[in-house]
Amino acid sequence: MWLRGNDKERIMKGVMKTRALLTLLILLQVGPALATGDQVDTSSGEALARSWCTECHAVTRGNLQSPRPGVPSFTAIARQPSTTTMSIQAFLTTSHPRMPNVKLTPEQLDDIARYILSLRDTR
Repeated sequence: MWLRGNDKERIMKGVMKTRALLTLLILLQVGPALATGDQVDTSSGEALARSWCTECHAVTRGNLQSPRPGVPSFTAIARQPSTTTMSIQAFLTTSHPRMPNVKLTPEQLDDIARYILSLRDTR
């Protein structure tokens, strides 16, 4: 079946609108992540880590050697596939024999998790 000029034009306009809509939806989903990827403020989490965690952990970017043997660096923690914001927060709010029980506010938990995860891309 052959399409007449008007039908073909109407179909092409519909295809173009659909493509534009799909592109917009993709940008709305991916755009914010791309826009904020390099702009995430990790300074508060880094300051907390430097003041509370450096006795046992290497907390600076790329430093893989912790002061205490057998204690993972923050970079090593960040590179574990299972490390997420939720896993960090759950770990820090659960008592562990080898770690001091530090009471962190929800904001501090977010800050430290954000900082640790920012170390993931360090090579």
